[in-house]
Amino acid sequence: MGKKKIILFFTGTLLSTLLMENFWIIFGYQSQYIEEWPRNYYYNYHTYIFWIIAVPVIVVCAWFILIYSSGQIAEQAISNGKLKKALTASIIGTTIDLVIDPIVIRRYAWLWLKERNETLWILQVPSTNFIGWFIIVATFNYFFVWYWSKFMEKHENWGVLKTGASFYMFVIGVLLFTLLLTLSFAILLIPFYGVDLSWWAWPY
Repeated sequence: MGKKKIILFFTGTLLSTLLMENFWIIFGYQSQYIEEWPRNYYYNYHTYIFWIIAVPVIVVCAWFILIYSSGQIAEQAISNGKLKKALTASIIGTTIDLVIDPIVIRRYAWLWLKERNETLWILQVPSTNFIGWFIIVATFNYFFVWYWSKFMEKHENWGVLKTGASFYMFVIGVLLFTLLLTLSFAILLIPFYGVDLSWWAWPY
């Protein structure tokens, strides 16, 4: 990707996932005070060492690895079409997460706060988790390619400060779009709350 491009991609994924995860965790904490607010999840504080607020550093780095690697695989596999590549990347990323999450939660690396009747469960993981992964991987890969080709290549003479400021404002915009889209899909799933698509016994 080149030095400048990979630095922006790396810091962009770290910033967006850090803000997003901290938002959902801290937002979920408020459910103990406001009954209507949805409960989400939290990370096991005995499992990780380095943290940024409520999120382990290794988790944020894992987001970058998954978004970047799935995007690069899609780039090599699909000949043309930004949207087609982004959707392929999101399918790859979500499939990897579908394998990882059910294993990691049984090791109590993080814990879901939702009750059994509060969401649609897939392999003992809330379906909104996988929807979120799909949307995040697709939107970040799609909009990053769009931003780079339509905007950054026309402003190669910009300094580090101006480039960084414009890019991180763009990242926050993509993040807000992603949050709104994820919330919209979560509302559509309400009729399926309480359905459990897991084929092994719950650990509790």
